[in-house]
Amino acid sequence: MKMKNLIMFGIRELENRSKWVQLYINQVLNQEYMAFDEMYEVSIQSQDDDIQNILQKVSAVEKVADGVVITVTHDFYDLFVRLLQSIKWNKEVYLVPEYLVGLPVEQIKAQEFLMPVDAGKPCLRYFEFHLCDHCNLKCKGCSHLSNVCDEKFADKEQYLRDLEQIKRLYWGMQAIKLLGGEPLLNKELPEYMYETRKRFPEVFFYIATNGLLLPKMPEEFFEAARKTHAIVMLSAYQPTLKMKDEIEGKLRQENIQYFYTPEVKEFQKMRYTQSKCIDRETAHQRCRADMPEPCVTLREGKLYQCGLPYLEFMNDKFGTEFKLEKGDWVDLYEETSGWEANKRLYEPIPFCEYCGVQPESFVWEPMAGKEAALEDYLNRSAV
Repeated sequence: MKMKNLIMFGIRELENRSKWVQLYINQVLNQEYMAFDEMYEVSIQSQDDDIQNILQKVSAVEKVADGVVITVTHDFYDLFVRLLQSIKWNKEVYLVPEYLVGLPVEQIKAQEFLMPVDAGKPCLRYFEFHLCDHCNLKCKGCSHLSNVCDEKFADKEQYLRDLEQIKRLYWGMQAIKLLGGEPLLNKELPEYMYETRKRFPEVFFYIATNGLLLPKMPEEFFEAARKTHAIVMLSAYQPTLKMKDEIEGKLRQENIQYFYTPEVKEFQKMRYTQSKCIDRETAHQRCRADMPEPCVTLREGKLYQCGLPYLEFMNDKFGTEFKLEKGDWVDLYEETSGWEANKRLYEPIPFCEYCGVQPESFVWEPMAGKEAALEDYLNRSAV
């Protein structure tokens, strides 16, 4: 079997990442691969001309290289694949999953080290998915309506089918967030973690939780988190911070990576009005100015630019009549091209016309037995 010659393509400032990858390839994978000595690295400060010069050098070695290895953190995966696509690179492309970099060699399975990329497809940068809609911490004005919805767990088989459809349309992803509601309420969480990682070995993968249930979670959860390199994202609510020592002690004991959001002191009401009030292009531009990337939500075979499907809970609870129409989502089972799907995830949609007001901020507080009211979620002028 002919040994494959690989070049390194990455970012200069990322702590000698390319050198570490090169060393691993030449020491561990040396029966199948050899890494070239020269590296092709772009600085974070590089201007367009500098990047084009590097790309010309990469293109020039295509004749003697069998493939290229992208050695960047997850948030640059898509950018570097698109740079290769821009020069019509037609040899093999690999990623080294970010979570492997720096691990002791004996902890890394050789077959997991180089993840092949189908550069004929785009990347779906991110999606988030509700493992359950309900929550054990009922926050006033919860934007996902988890404080007023009925108990409902996700359909795992539907989720797995949806992952396969995503793989059909895209070469891979940068990040996936499993959340809720409160995801730790779902007893099938370990299975979701294993199945997600199996299908997306490259992805930055995290579980967003209020953490209140963490100290009493079964060992199966912690084992799955370690094996899938999942990261726990702790929403810093007041009840969470009161248990901080207990939560952190358990996570450290179980050798689980974690981080906190900024402390949650305020919530914002939604921008929506109950009747369409603004042109969609203006609303969409404002939304992208506030948040350049759409907060893509996966639900029952469809991708949404934001948490629109949770408005069904508002309609059920308060009798509102928010209507989603074709064009407000990407149907994974109707799409034939990830390129076209991505295009529509970044374009104005019909529902943008509801999104016309400046939201009010209010102090975060639990429901504490109080009855929810529509004005908890919408400005008074929109109720």
